[in-house]
Amino acid sequence: MGPKSRDVLAAVTKADLSNEGFAFGTGQTIDCGYATAMANRMAYVGELGWELIVPTEFMAGVYETVMQATAAYGVRDAGYYVRDGLRLEKGFCAWSRELTPDIMPMQAGLSFAVDFDKPGGFVGMEALLAAKEDPTDLNRASCSWS
Repeated sequence: MGPKSRDVLAAVTKADLSNEGFAFGTGQTIDCGYATAMANRMAYVGELGWELIVPTEFMAGVYETVMQATAAYGVRDAGYYVRDGLRLEKGFCAWSRELTPDIMPMQAGLSFAVDFDKPGGFVGMEALLAAKEDPTDLNRASCSWS
């Protein structure tokens, strides 16, 4: 993930990683070193990136191949908490944290993802419409201090 991720992945695959050849939000099976991976063009941190899904027996080899390709960029391993911090910076929600069964889409800033005009409605529509008309004081917000 990050601005150089296309360059890094291009060094280990023959796949077309251009915007035209691999649009955001799509997935393709690609070669990755000596393995085949399912690559999804998305990144949970809001930057350019791909998620690689690789069979367990090939994971170590793919990891080593990708890390060798990152040497020129000074990339190093980072843990889950780093990724979590980056997703929060971008305002991305996570299930069980910002999203739970008790939080309405409007409270999480996700009302844009609800089709209130869906023909035939949907399960829970009445509850969401009522919540939309009577918003609570619980709303997700991002703040930064410097």
